[in-house]
Amino acid sequence: MTFIFINQLKLNDSVKKISQTFESSLDAIDEANEWYTDIWTEMTQNFKLAYNAGVVFSELFMNAYEHGSLGIDAQTKNRLLAEDNYFITLEEMQKVCKKKITVDINVQRHDSSRYVATTITDEGMGFDTHILSKIFRDKKNFNGRGVNISRQSSLGIYYNSKGNSVLFLHKIEDEA
Repeated sequence: MTFIFINQLKLNDSVKKISQTFESSLDAIDEANEWYTDIWTEMTQNFKLAYNAGVVFSELFMNAYEHGSLGIDAQTKNRLLAEDNYFITLEEMQKVCKKKITVDINVQRHDSSRYVATTITDEGMGFDTHILSKIFRDKKNFNGRGVNISRQSSLGIYYNSKGNSVLFLHKIEDEA
């Protein structure tokens, strides 16, 4: 039902729309996380909800950076981590990366609630989104753990067919 509701949201008629584009760098990840946290601090005093939204954002933005912008596949990531060269490699790869990551936040009011739809889009090649069903079934697998956590910490995550854009949803219950 949530998915059907998302498709019916008129994001062009949002109560609030915020958009920001970031470079593909480790520094930009910190900048984006701080920016997103600031937005949630303004929207709600529900610390747990804001924290969960931040966890989802951090995980999915990092995926956009490492897999989308830099094009690192899961096997390469695991090898680099095992060799203790992961962050050194990221820093080298980002020096020549010109791809950007765009974040769109749409806040839609419905009855006494606000729905916050956040979309993260990278300029990468995308991925076969059909592998997500396997990831969601195999929770013990290290690969895809961030996507699984993101799914559990939001009302849902939804990728476009290309696999380079993800939307996740949170609901803010307005206080009476």
